Amino acid sequence: MSFHRPHVKTVTGKNLTATAFMERLQNRDGEVQSKIFTMMANLRGSKEYFAKLGMDIKWMIKRLGPPTLFVTCSTAEWFSESLIEHLKTANKDMPNFDKMTPAELCCMDPVSVSIHFHQKWNAIFTKLFKDKITFLFGVVEDYF
Repeated sequence: MSFHRPHVKTVTGKNLTATAFMERLQNRDGEVQSKIFTMMANLRGSKEYFAKLGMDIKWMIKRLGPPTLFVTCSTAEWFSESLIEHLKTANKDMPNFDKMTPAELCCMDPVSVSIHFHQKWNAIFTKLFKDKITFLFGVVEDYF
């Protein structure tokens, strides 16, 4: 009986066994570390993800100077009549949906709330920062 042992391919083209990979990881091998950083930088919420965001901001400041405008937005989902009506319509088959508070409706359907937030943010962002006609805040060179 035979079985296949997994291998990891490296930049140099050499295959690594899992044991060799772990040894290189424990020895803080630069090639392995950079590969893991690159992979984890795309995983939202990871330490590497936030490190990459920090580097992006530092490069933006170095290139353009300090930020000149800060905007904070909230969807205020519990107070959005259109969202609450949509949630009631979309979830009318749920028992006692008509007696639920806005907070309960939002918790019950986080996907719809997320889509609503995404669409609302895109509309606000497009109007405030990307509109080619009004330039409400002037020409925006970059944003984060």
